[in-house]
Amino acid sequence: KEEENINITFHLHDEYDNIVFVGSTALTNLEYKSKKGLTTAFCRIPENLLNSGKFTVSKFFILKGISNVIYEHNDLLTFEITNSMLDKHGLIGKIDGMIKPKLDWEVNIGQNTEVLI
Repeated sequence: KEEENINITFHLHDEYDNIVFVGSTALTNLEYKSKKGLTTAFCRIPENLLNSGKFTVSKFFILKGISNVIYEHNDLLTFEITNSMLDKHGLIGKIDGMIKPKLDWEVNIGQNTEVLI
């Protein structure tokens, strides 16, 4: 019998029950075939992606094939992210938004500019 593909999927919600994103091995170009023995999986959320607040892995599934759920766990994990940069930059309170991506900025100050009319 041919081994079926295994997909691992989770739903991440914020403290207001908004879905932040769905992470899934099904969204990659990789296949993970089922085999006997211990299976481990690691998913790394990029550093500085999430804003401060509480987050919950609200649904966690392991599927065999496309739709055969072989394991399901609700409210698997809750964690909180705090923002230590607020004190450094004189900001008070939470910055709006679910995510806080570290954007690549280029700012040029003090350059001579010419205005054409």
